[in-house]
Amino acid sequence: MGRGIEQPVPDRSAHTGSWPEFPRDDFERVRAGDTDALGMFFDHYFPRVFVTVYRLVGERALAEDITQNVFMKLQRTLARVDGSRDLAPWLFTVCVNACRDHWRSSWWRMARNSVPLSDPTVFESLRAESGDPEELALACERDERVQAALMRLPAPLRLAVVLHDCDGLGHEEIARITGVSHAAARKRHSRALRMLAELLREKVDS
Repeated sequence: MGRGIEQPVPDRSAHTGSWPEFPRDDFERVRAGDTDALGMFFDHYFPRVFVTVYRLVGERALAEDITQNVFMKLQRTLARVDGSRDLAPWLFTVCVNACRDHWRSSWWRMARNSVPLSDPTVFESLRAESGDPEELALACERDERVQAALMRLPAPLRLAVVLHDCDGLGHEEIARITGVSHAAARKRHSRALRMLAELLREKVDS
């Protein structure tokens, strides 16, 4: 695949989270097997997928591997995807499921304690042209303490914070992606923010 991750993340838009919609005409070319359009699709979404996966798994090399696997799967299924709808919710679901597969693996459970908790170079490469994102999104990109605290959250709570506060999804969308009720999604997010605040206070006080 070989696509880089240095592309800047564009400003938030009217579409899902911070992922602007891929042009419909170009996606029809992707579905028809146009390799140039496929490259445009990868360039458009690869940086966004990578950053979301990185925030969830906390280690650059692992995030690169998962992201590459996501796009290998996408390449096999894109022809069957409905291009009349915003693709971002579907892509978020694919990302979340890929991360869940790794969390379920015995390798992930063994490696969890030794995973580097932050990689500032990831966020430095995206920060300069990231526009004016919300406060927590900026913190996710700039402050390695936040990433370290995120990695200490249970996986469902980490998902709640990353998808809502870093990627800008609403609770209803998160509920659909994660397979829980709207009320449960909101409850998870509130609990996650309380735990995250406590972890950050611990870091400051230590």
